[in-house]
Order: sequence, then structure tokens, then C-alpha cells
Amino acid sequence: MSADKSFVEAIKSPKLEGKRFGVLRETFRKQKGIDDILDSKPRRLDDQGGKLVDISIPELDYSMTLPSVFSTRSKGDINTFLDSRKEFAHMKIEDIQQDDNYQEALNLIDGIPKALTSSLQSPHFGRRPVEQARFHGVVAGNFARGQLDAIIYPTCPLLAPKTKDVLEMR
Repeated sequence: MSADKSFVEAIKSPKLEGKRFGVLRETFRKQKGIDDILDSKPRRLDDQGGKLVDISIPELDYSMTLPSVFSTRSKGDINTFLDSRKEFAHMKIEDIQQDDNYQEALNLIDGIPKALTSSLQSPHFGRRPVEQARFHGVVAGNFARGQLDAIIYPTCPLLAPKTKDVLEMR
């Protein structure tokens, strides 16, 4: 059986027996909807033979407040993309934002044009890779100590809005 066929078969009927899942409960304990999901959904894995293991990431709040290089990297990436397309080569992210030529719900666009042009101009950029390496080490340590196959945590502090709510700006 080919590797592709094995993967397809595995996702059709996953076997959770013996799998270990780290549950990071401290992630976003501020929103009821997130708490409800974090408390109820992993139990399904437990019911199907998976083992749930509570884990912790010390100083998680601190790690989440560290300066992000998202805006600086996004600015360069978007401008490079626009420049690579003949029909958009005359545009920059700064023009799109200034002309309000984007979907209102994409509120992150407001910060991107204000970002530095290069990550090297940021006084925080040099510290960020060191902090990221420390954080990755803590996560890897959790995987090793708990003999984990995966970590369960919310990726956003809010429940995802319905498309209709986004389009109607609710």
C-alpha cells in the first residue's frame, strides 16, 4: 500500500486508542464559549480511547505579549505579491489601506502599512528569535514529558463569528 493510500485510509477511520493529547487549559480562560469547548470537546477523544493530559506553559501570558513581527513581515510579503502580479504591480499595501479598498472586517490591514519596512529596523526583532526558541523548547518539553501526539488549545481568544455577522459588521 502506498504512503498516500495509508494516509487516506487513516483519516477515514482514525484510531485514537493509545494516542496522548496535551490539553492547554490556561490558554484563553477569559471567554465562556472557548471554556465550554475546551472543557467538552477533548472528552470525545478520551471516550474514543485517547488519553488526555493537562499541560502548562509557564509565562504563557508573557510570551503572548512579546512584539510580533507579523505586521513587518506581512507588509513586505503583500507588497512582494502585488509586485509579482502584472495587474497589481502599481499597488502597494499602503495604497490599499489609504484608499479603504479592502473588506472592512479585515481590521489587521490598518496596522500593516504603518509597520517598518524591514524586520531589521525593529528594536525588538533581535530579541524575538531568542524568545521564540525558548517558547519552542517549552512546548517540545511538554511533548517529550507527556509523550504527546498532539496539543489541544484554542487558536483564537474568541469564538469564530458567523459569516453573516462579519459581513454585517456585528
